[in-house]
Amino acid sequence: VFLVAAERLGVCPSACAVVEDANSGIVAAKQAGMLAIAIGEARKSANADMRINHLSDLLKIKYDTI
Repeated sequence: VFLVAAERLGVCPSACAVVEDANSGIVAAKQAGMLAIAIGEARKSANADMRINHLSDLLKIKYDTI
């Protein structure tokens, strides 16, 4: 699903970030070569690149440094 979304948007998967609340989604994002941001229960995932508490935390991320 993530790769199809990137293709339809015309962007490289490595330029994409996925916000997920399930560990399986975090794993899928990583397998697709995307940045995996965990929220909710997925914050326990060791596979996540980043963990946030609230969606508003996305505004604080400096994406050009990732």
